[in-house]
Amino acid sequence: MNNLPLRSNVGIDYTILRDLLAAGSWKEADKETGRVMLKAVEQEGRE
Repeated sequence: MNNLPLRSNVGIDYTILRDLLAAGSWKEADKETGRVMLKAVEQEGRE
């Protein structure tokens, strides 16, 4: 797996999600997607 962090412009870290998807861990990736989406919404408007 890629060791480089994957972050958005507003600081959301997608590294765990990327790694879960690459590993085929679909259920865990689904939960992580929900977590990062909620975090992204909280960051909306702070750009």
